[in-house]
Amino acid sequence: MLLAVLSGCGGSDRAPVVPPPVVAPPPPVVTPMDPWTAIGPGPAAIQAPVAVHTPSKTMFVATLGGGLFKASIGTGPGSTVGNADSGLNSRVIGALAMVPHDPNTLYAGTTLGGIYKTIDGGANWNITGETGAITLFLAVDPVNTNIVYAGYNNAVPLKKSTDGGTTWVAASSGIPNTSVFTIAIDPSNPSILYAGTTGNGAFKSINGGTSWTPINIASTVWTLWIDPAAPSTIYAGTDGDGVLKSTDGGGNFDRLGALPVNVVLSLVKIGNRLVAGTASRGAFFSDNDGTTWQSTNLTEGLILSLSAGTDGFLAAGTAAQGLYVSEDRGQTWQWDSNVNYEAGCYCQNGHAIAVSPRNGTLYFGTNDGGLFESDNSGDPWYRASINGLTTRSPRSIAFHPTDPQRIYVGSFIGGGFFKTADGGQTWQRRRFGPPNVHVTGVAVSSDGGSIYASTLGGAGIWKSVDDGETFQRIDVGVPGGPFLNLAGRGIAVRPSSDTVFFAGGSGVWRSLDRGALWTRVSTIAGHTITVHPVDPNIVYVGTQTSGVLKSTDGGATFALINTGLTELRTGRTGGVQIQAARPDTLYVNTEGGGIFKSRDAGASWVAVNGGLTPRTDLFVYGLAIDPSAEGVLYASTSSSVFKTTTGGE
Repeated sequence: MLLAVLSGCGGSDRAPVVPPPVVAPPPPVVTPMDPWTAIGPGPAAIQAPVAVHTPSKTMFVATLGGGLFKASIGTGPGSTVGNADSGLNSRVIGALAMVPHDPNTLYAGTTLGGIYKTIDGGANWNITGETGAITLFLAVDPVNTNIVYAGYNNAVPLKKSTDGGTTWVAASSGIPNTSVFTIAIDPSNPSILYAGTTGNGAFKSINGGTSWTPINIASTVWTLWIDPAAPSTIYAGTDGDGVLKSTDGGGNFDRLGALPVNVVLSLVKIGNRLVAGTASRGAFFSDNDGTTWQSTNLTEGLILSLSAGTDGFLAAGTAAQGLYVSEDRGQTWQWDSNVNYEAGCYCQNGHAIAVSPRNGTLYFGTNDGGLFESDNSGDPWYRASINGLTTRSPRSIAFHPTDPQRIYVGSFIGGGFFKTADGGQTWQRRRFGPPNVHVTGVAVSSDGGSIYASTLGGAGIWKSVDDGETFQRIDVGVPGGPFLNLAGRGIAVRPSSDTVFFAGGSGVWRSLDRGALWTRVSTIAGHTITVHPVDPNIVYVGTQTSGVLKSTDGGATFALINTGLTELRTGRTGGVQIQAARPDTLYVNTEGGGIFKSRDAGASWVAVNGGLTPRTDLFVYGLAIDPSAEGVLYASTSSSVFKTTTGGE
């Protein structure tokens, strides 16, 4: 069209050369980087017993963060694996039970609460009548399969359903407020039950859970196994006494043999072989009823569950290596790579996370996988839960102010207080308080001379002045007066002073004399305490349901600073993190809303959740800032550890 017009104007009969229009090159394709990226540390921890149905060659594997897998049992490790968790409210599954002889009907409990049921082999899950509490263990009556038992960690530690999960009632009369981690049902008389607890021994019921009486056994029982060929014979795995056996229905127990580690988390008997899963040395077996034990090629790690099929098939759920299977009754084991990973999932259900201020080593405390460490930002991770650190759930991590080799760990399950003087190569366990003490907070004074420990369950606050060798209880209200029975997670020491802060269920407390006397300074229940690194008069508290508190007068008074926070339930560990180079820049983790950032000392907050998956990762249980690198933070969720190098933005 342009050429025709020019030609008709009478000039040259040659059309001028018209350059092509200048077209800007397309912008380069830039794939946006998520500010938070997953960095591990390993395959999914497997706490719940694997549900095995040998006739149909089917097994279900519930993981702590990776969801629920369904596999076909073949020669060697499982095959044809797929997720089978549609309808579950979380991919962190701590309890699983199959209806005997029916691979289509199963019950599952997640760590977000509630018990779910499937009747189509895991294709679809629906909530039962239990919608709230976190279930630790499930067991189904082998005769009347509508009867289901569930163990908990609360004031009602055991419940029962008689209608396939539609309704649930308390079934714990005689059991104190404790954690029920295992339930065993007598196969010859399902009215006879045994329950193992943390810290309160074991109990027996002869009326289907209507009432319970204590039996003569150790203070913490992780697992119970009834011999189906002789139901009056019961085996128990304990938290320090190895394997115990009773031949009179729980009346008396004797210790069997001598395992190299005496914390036994799982037990199973297949034929005449007894197999034990330990807290740090893998699996052992005995062919002479525990008189002697033999090691296997599964030599490391926490064996959280053991499950038996038929024809010699066994499955071992571990804390850090995922699933192992054995086809020769536990003598040799193969790692089942098929059910250990899902794309993008590094699952340990994490809680406490901390960065050493001296050497930058990253420590990650999981819910049931023990402690991990990395000296290269998670690449790679190493298991620290060996050589004496037998706790399944390290809830707090603290460092000596001048010696990076000295690290202190508080344990929620399985332990009390642990310490190392060689950077985690070996650990020593120190007990104090009640047998089932949950040490959920540890703080060290700036001179290293005092170590403080907070606990749950009204066990109070404790102090050590000999590097954690011994502890004395210090939560008193008046000189020489009664204990305050303080319970909570938050503990912090004001640098270069005698002031100690505590945050717990009864509010925020302050001591001006290194714990000799305590005064409540806020009635709002707290999770964490953070003292400003430059101005010690500024103190932040992450609360249980009320957002963030701030004090500008050394903790004498506090006020809420929640503008922009859309979730007020702050993390159980982590809490308010302060950027050392820019102390007005704050971060706080929440359980449900992810991570929030403030640039104005808490006057306002914005969410910084790019890269976190809404289904699981907005429940951020732990948060830690790298004190030596601006903008570098680590967050622990139910599915992974995440890292940002851009301050979450």
